[in-house]
Amino acid sequence: MKMYSFSHSSSLSRRLMLGLLATTFAMPLVIGKAQAASMEEIKKRGLIVATEDDFRPFEFVKDGKPTGSTTS
Repeated sequence: MKMYSFSHSSSLSRRLMLGLLATTFAMPLVIGKAQAASMEEIKKRGLIVATEDDFRPFEFVKDGKPTGSTTS
């Protein structure tokens, strides 16, 4: 059975609190940079849409081409 001294747990608690405090102040800076694109920006660069083609029988790949009951 390991016994930890009080100073070790106090040091760990101090580091944890400093880490949480730093995270609290850093999060608004990180989140503030993230923003949604405007409709004009989306229209300029185009819209990319991805689908899952492994949902038989509705969509699947046959001979290298997507096919199924919902593709045309």
